[in-house]
Amino acid sequence: MNILFPSSTNHAYTFGGSYRVNNFNVDLCIEYLIGNDRNVMQSAENTPGFHQMDIFAYSLALKYDF
Repeated sequence: MNILFPSSTNHAYTFGGSYRVNNFNVDLCIEYLIGNDRNVMQSAENTPGFHQMDIFAYSLALKYDF
């Protein structure tokens, strides 16, 4: 395990939607990613310490149809 690519159990919750007016589309998506808390001990391959993960990711897309 390292700080960039932790090995942990994750849960993701997503919600999204789309709205269309004439030739325009607006898409919005929200994701909430939760990782289990971990207390990692020192070793040659690990980054030691107490690790937590809570991530909010947002996406907005605008589209025009010709």
